Amino acid sequence: MRCVKGSTTVEMAYVMPLIFLVFLIIVRTTFYYHDKSILDGMAYEAVTTAV
Repeated sequence: MRCVKGSTTVEMAYVMPLIFLVFLIIVRTTFYYHDKSILDGMAYEAVTTAV
């Protein structure tokens, strides 16, 4: 049973970087769409004031 205790640590060493990577991808994607939304709004406002 002793070797079973260490297997959890090894499994987490493999899984945690993947979970962290997925989390970072979600955060980066959220920032991308937020910035895109702001730029779309600015472009729309610039066009409507120029016309």
